[in-house]
Amino acid sequence: DGTRITGTRPAVSREPFSYEVAEVFGPADIKDGSFGPRNLSSAIFLLSFCGWNAPYDADTFRAMWLNGPETPPNASTMQNYFSYCSQGAVRISSETQAIFEVKLPCSGVPENRSYNFKTRCTEVELYAWMSMAESYVQKTLRTDISDFKQRVAVLPMEVFATCSWEALASVGCTGTRCFVWISGRRSSDLTAYMHETGHNLGLQHSG
Repeated sequence: DGTRITGTRPAVSREPFSYEVAEVFGPADIKDGSFGPRNLSSAIFLLSFCGWNAPYDADTFRAMWLNGPETPPNASTMQNYFSYCSQGAVRISSETQAIFEVKLPCSGVPENRSYNFKTRCTEVELYAWMSMAESYVQKTLRTDISDFKQRVAVLPMEVFATCSWEALASVGCTGTRCFVWISGRRSSDLTAYMHETGHNLGLQHSG
């Protein structure tokens, strides 16, 4: 599903859970060695803009995403999902996951490219979310996330009125980055994150 194109950035299919790129440059992260589990490093942006709030604050999202000292192995967390579903081949931890609350301007013209997060949902807006969030974290929060390969943007509930999809992802890494966009409508569904991250790891749809 989806249409393959040439160029450095992928085109967006309007089908939910569908997003493809022309080339796959490699997996999301390297392993610790020739054998063993893959450590997935992610910078997660909980985005607010246009008067719309992110569906989670950082503490609430972290409780859903990562295990605490007393979290049982059968609890519904993303850390447990990866451990169980990959049979230990992919793992995340508090050391490899960085979660940020980010507020962005509703519209603007950075680098002569106009964006409007309230009225449009084009490739320009998709990458503006990512690049502006990264800039905020690096420059305002003064946190270096250059070593985190995966970027996950968790969007407000209201975005679905403009963006008809519920989740998008790149297949493999374009250069040194992998991207996931999650609509607020699916922000509590760990299977949506798992599905899209599977694409980041190079997996296609079955069938």
